[in-house]
Amino acid sequence: MPVTAKLSSSFYEKLGDDVTNELVTWLNAVDAEFRNELREANDRNWDRLRAELETLSARLTGEFRGGLAELRTELRTGLAEGQKGLAGAQAGFKAALADFRTETNTSIADFRTETNTSIADFRTETNTSIANFRTEVRTDISNLRVEMHQEFTKHIRWTFGFWVTTTLTIIGLKFL
Repeated sequence: MPVTAKLSSSFYEKLGDDVTNELVTWLNAVDAEFRNELREANDRNWDRLRAELETLSARLTGEFRGGLAELRTELRTGLAEGQKGLAGAQAGFKAALADFRTETNTSIADFRTETNTSIADFRTETNTSIANFRTEVRTDISNLRVEMHQEFTKHIRWTFGFWVTTTLTIIGLKFL
């Protein structure tokens, strides 16, 4: 989308309408030419990149297929050997599994005992902490009530003193 250049009115006043319009036309033409050249360069680069990607894709596909064929051969050989050793390993696995089950059940029972003990200890500590916190809060609230009462008493005294002073002043001014 071309951008139409428009110059300030001082250009038109100093150079005249024809020269200024010709300059605007030339600037638009230069802009269009640069855009076309940029588009062509981008297209060439895109085509070159696409060709390189296709070449790379073909090479990687060939390597992958070759590696996959080797892997299949190795897997077939390994599976054949594995089936021979599987029968002996299966008996050993069953014995190991039975031992594992016994050890796991013992570990789970121990873990449950430890967890229950830890939970009971935590509950005791938490209840103690909550009781201590409640005591502290009650003490703080009592202290706060005493302080508020003291401040209220001071405030009432000052208010009464101000009221008496103001009343005496007003009475004194009235009788003067």
